[in-house]
Amino acid sequence: MKKDNEAFFQDLLQNLGDGVYFVDRDRRITYWNASAERLSGFSSGEVIGKRCMNNVLMHTDERGRILCTSDCPLAHTISDGQPREAEVFLRHREGHRVPVRIRTSPISDDSGRIIGAVEVFSNNSAKVRLAEQLAEMDRQAHLDPVTQLANRRFVESSLRARLE
Repeated sequence: MKKDNEAFFQDLLQNLGDGVYFVDRDRRITYWNASAERLSGFSSGEVIGKRCMNNVLMHTDERGRILCTSDCPLAHTISDGQPREAEVFLRHREGHRVPVRIRTSPISDDSGRIIGAVEVFSNNSAKVRLAEQLAEMDRQAHLDPVTQLANRRFVESSLRARLE
């Protein structure tokens, strides 16, 4: 029965729409599912056994700051046992950035000692595109198309906000 459960969970993880990977305490990748391959372009053979902090995915924040070497959510989760969520970018195998939403959780042994962590990540491109479209619509609504100066609507809303 245990083998059946193990096979079931392996199959479940492989068929999730989200990328999933496990790391040990040294942040060495021990598991990499099919969606992680699809979202990142890296096959499991290319990443299993490598340390994620060696910038396999090169997570960056919106300003381009590399998180893997300084402010890694996965490392913080391993350190303090607290789950985390963040919106970051990963570097696809082909070199382009992919916006992703990541969720990290600790993995503990039977005695409760943290032995690693799991990161689940999903493509966040639609949300980023929507935010860019909203910013562009806001810009178009408040700037004169010829002079690119603030229009009357912008001046009125700015004055109203300052008065309030």
